[in-house]
Amino acid sequence: MTWSGNLRDISAITALILAGSVWAGAVLAEADGPDYFRVVDVVSNDVLNIRAAPTARAAKIGAIPPDGDGILNHGCINQMSYAQWQAASPAEREKARKRVWCEISYRGIRGWVAGWFLAEGSAQ
Repeated sequence: MTWSGNLRDISAITALILAGSVWAGAVLAEADGPDYFRVVDVVSNDVLNIRAAPTARAAKIGAIPPDGDGILNHGCINQMSYAQWQAASPAEREKARKRVWCEISYRGIRGWVAGWFLAEGSAQ
């Protein structure tokens, strides 16, 4: 095989890898939840704290009002898989729900919020 043949093969393989990566990324984006969140279950005189890390002990770096919407989703951690959720009792599901943290952006602040205070929202 000539050197130019190798380049064609490498180019074809590279194109296939890139196409596969784009497809996999699109599938993962869909599987990670909504593009935007809104705040739920926060009382009218309170806020949802934005934290520097996914823990209530992390520094507070911002806040979202109780009617906040248009919160960009960067992904959540500590979520049960569907199979785990199906096998779990209601008490186990509730306990697991309280471990979810989501990385978000809201009005120029990027950080972490408790995922149990979020529901699917809309772009602002």
